[in-house]
Amino acid sequence: MTNQYDRSRIYFNKIINDSPTANDYLNFGHLEMAQGNFREALSLYKESAKLLGNDTFKLKEMFNADRSDLIALGIDAFMIDLVADSL
Repeated sequence: MTNQYDRSRIYFNKIINDSPTANDYLNFGHLEMAQGNFREALSLYKESAKLLGNDTFKLKEMFNADRSDLIALGIDAFMIDLVADSL
């Protein structure tokens, strides 16, 4: 949320290589989406879904809870919807 993407990426990589949660993958996906890396974001969201037991309803619920934050970061609402539909 502070636009410190490089610093965030360092921390997310450490978390992902240790013991990530579904929320960690979700937030890492948000980071990728904020940087325009939509394919990478989708891949991370899918990893989040795996940790949720492939509960895509729960993943979409978590994703949509962050929608206003994603828009505040400057991510186009259409792209947010497109990624959500891809989930």
